[in-house]
Amino acid sequence: QDRGPHGQIDHLAAELRGISRSCSRHEWSLRRKPEGLHESGSTSVIGEWEPVPGGKPVLAGGFILNGRRIGDDTPCYVIGEIGHNHQGNLATAVNLIKSCASSGVDAVKLQKRDNRTLFTRAAYDAPYDHENSYGRTYGEHREALEFNKDQYLEVQKHAESLGLIFFSTAFDIPSADFLADINIPAYKIASGDVTNTPLLEHVARLQKPIILSTGGVRARGASASGLRSSCALVCSAPLRGWSA
Repeated sequence: QDRGPHGQIDHLAAELRGISRSCSRHEWSLRRKPEGLHESGSTSVIGEWEPVPGGKPVLAGGFILNGRRIGDDTPCYVIGEIGHNHQGNLATAVNLIKSCASSGVDAVKLQKRDNRTLFTRAAYDAPYDHENSYGRTYGEHREALEFNKDQYLEVQKHAESLGLIFFSTAFDIPSADFLADINIPAYKIASGDVTNTPLLEHVARLQKPIILSTGGVRARGASASGLRSSCALVCSAPLRGWSA
């Protein structure tokens, strides 16, 4: 159904409100292994976890993000994933943040990539000519979707003015440093990087909470036990045709 840009935003906002209400009724839980919970300053940290069928959601000890504790006895914490859906347009990003705020989310998140670091020269310079392209090559396309520091600061300011926590996924070490320079309160690590040891070690040294996405990764392929300020995010359930 074609709702137009604003209609799509309103539709997704309604979906987010539904997710927030339904999370407390989710009929599965996680049980922490004895060695899984550590303390790091003021941050309660989740390490090794294993699934337990039935019961209420359990988040042993909780996880503190920018001063707010998230646990089994707290309201559901909802993050509005903006990613690159702003399409490289600052005004669109601001409108998405406003819609997220009006829907009642707690935080909003972007994605940051240093494309020259991520892609080989061949991939960066590869032709990328179709209706969804923002450039003649894949590199030009990816660069068009990235915000610079001034734009990131503007987005951060708008989010915080609306009472939202603002952070981002770092896909590479230069991006992690870029985000550290604007002092984001937490890092998201994509599921594709759960075995990217250099990136994980670098972000861990920045001493900020880490949300580590498991996505479709096999359990034995991902471990947060070495990251003392981390929690695992399971995002693999479809929602009305969408895949989280």
